[in-house]
Amino acid sequence: MNPDSVQERPPLSRSPACVLCVLALMSTAAAGFAQVAVKGTVVNRTTGQPAAGVALTLINFVGGMSPVEEVYSSADGAFAFEKELSRSTEQPMLGMVRAEYEGVPYSSLIRAGSAGDLTVEVYSVEEEDLPAPDRHVVIFGPEESELVVNELFFFRNESDPPLAFRNPDRGTLRFYLPPEAGGEVSVQATGPAGMPLRSTAEPAGPENTYKIDFPLKPGDNRVDLAYTVPHVDGNGFAGKVLYDGLKTAVVAPKGVTLEGEELQPISMPVEEHSELSLFDAGDAREYRVEAIRGIGQLPPPDPRASGGGGGSPPVQVAPAPIAEELIWLLALTAGILAVGFVYLYTSKLVIAPALPEKDSAPRRKSTRNRRKS
Repeated sequence: MNPDSVQERPPLSRSPACVLCVLALMSTAAAGFAQVAVKGTVVNRTTGQPAAGVALTLINFVGGMSPVEEVYSSADGAFAFEKELSRSTEQPMLGMVRAEYEGVPYSSLIRAGSAGDLTVEVYSVEEEDLPAPDRHVVIFGPEESELVVNELFFFRNESDPPLAFRNPDRGTLRFYLPPEAGGEVSVQATGPAGMPLRSTAEPAGPENTYKIDFPLKPGDNRVDLAYTVPHVDGNGFAGKVLYDGLKTAVVAPKGVTLEGEELQPISMPVEEHSELSLFDAGDAREYRVEAIRGIGQLPPPDPRASGGGGGSPPVQVAPAPIAEELIWLLALTAGILAVGFVYLYTSKLVIAPALPEKDSAPRRKSTRNRRKS
């Protein structure tokens, strides 16, 4: 072949088709992925001052939850990670920064479209005057040979200035576990951020008494217990609470009836939740259901309301606090879960009479605040 007859091809960089391909790839990459540099400041909301020396871990959500880098906040509370996060723009959450301050963990989410500049909020820890739970709900789910019991304890941390409460020795929740449970109990704790975490229960000294070391951050906190005891249809249940004046509401699903002289029925004004039976069990330290008849469980959460997933996840309770008369009605129209309604309605029942007194009186300061004053 005559070399002179061979046409010289333009260099790769000059080929119009190649240039278009490269531009298209660059455009796709820019549209599908992004690099975000994460930095910010740690602020102690108890004192209103920057927090120095706080350990912070950057966690990437792409492909799971992978730690990327760890740094410490400087004297002015500032921090900056050298490594950047990569993400698909279709992912709503890029990652999070996990901080630990005085033994209490905190998480700050990095959302899609965020500039990566965060304010990480932490709180001073108070080990005295731990808040007592203000609501207690017991949900019964009898089966053929065992009784599934879910106990839910609700805390409202309204400390002023805001504090995180934790006492590893005493525990932030102490509870009674029936001996028939054999010491086996599943614990799930949820803080104000709404992220449920598995926790553990430890013996607290007296027989059948246990404690949970879960920090109570400012806002609404909840601890869920789940255990089983042997059961025969028609048997009763005897429970205890370890706090004075803590009201207990008991719940039965459709197909289950509860009997007991101490149980006061709570009317259910909404037909959509006629599958539930609610009772006020009073505020004594011991409560008793004389007979539990039938078989039934509360329906599992609707995947559309809980964010997906199959199977039968543990009982979920809507964490929204109740203060105004119509909030629970609005929640119903939004399609909350059946157990969410239990929480909303029982919290309204138990807490509403105490609200005027709480609002009219000055908030109680913690032991730490009194010592400072």
